[in-house]
Amino acid sequence: MKLTNGEIFNAKEPLAKLMDAKFPVKTAFALVKMARKLDEHLADINKVRQGLFMTYGTPDPKNQTQLRVEQFIPDPDEGQEPTDAGVRMIANPKWAKFIEEMGELMSQEVEVVLEPVALPEKVVGTCDKCGHNMDKALEIEPTTLMALDKFIRVE
Repeated sequence: MKLTNGEIFNAKEPLAKLMDAKFPVKTAFALVKMARKLDEHLADINKVRQGLFMTYGTPDPKNQTQLRVEQFIPDPDEGQEPTDAGVRMIANPKWAKFIEEMGELMSQEVEVVLEPVALPEKVVGTCDKCGHNMDKALEIEPTTLMALDKFIRVE
């Protein structure tokens, strides 16, 4: 299956959220296998992303261990600290190149050998009132499904 780095990157959190749900063994195993395959690509994506932040970013004033790339930066000719109120902001000259390279990274296609995971419409659950085991509808937020459109199907 051909996927873009952006599709893989954007699927990370929704897939992790989906993996918190209880599924039949076959479905759970398929999700774990998929997550492992995507993690291989995510490691490469994150390594390049980190390099872009190292190249174009500056330390976050509130957390020096984090790098940020801001669209606007304080005007160096103002002579004021970035935390001062009313500081004149100018366009960050590094922003356009950062966005261009990040877009290039996220639009690159990769071939990933995987089959979409079939999610059941119903899963085993427990009745809230009496505690008996029962089938209940699988509930997933639409935003999670949207990010995982290429990775799952509902049966």
